[in-house]
Amino acid sequence: MAFYVQYKLIKLRETQIFNRISLFTALGLIIGPQYIICLLKQIEITKRLFVLELEQGKEVAIPKKLSQDELPYAFRFYDAIIHISQNLCSKEKRQILSLQMQLSKYYEQQYSTLNKMRNIFYSQ
Repeated sequence: MAFYVQYKLIKLRETQIFNRISLFTALGLIIGPQYIICLLKQIEITKRLFVLELEQGKEVAIPKKLSQDELPYAFRFYDAIIHISQNLCSKEKRQILSLQMQLSKYYEQQYSTLNKMRNIFYSQ
């Protein structure tokens, strides 16, 4: 429960900062090098929000700021997304997700073996 509250607070804070920066840049209040700094800050916040959702075990769509749809085909690599998800997730969360994947594979394997046995016995 404490992790969920912490997650919600962090998400709220990051979203508010992101929205403020977006507002200032959209209104044209920030120009020059500060504009580039604000865009980089937006990308950084987007990465943190992306990883935050991944750590919660949720399905996460690639955010528009991290999407490479607008780049030429020669530049479209999603290795950056994999890098973000692997390096920004905490070690503890990666271990938990790894254990969940192992358990999922184990149960899937057991279930498929059980179905094979049923098919053999019921087909005769």
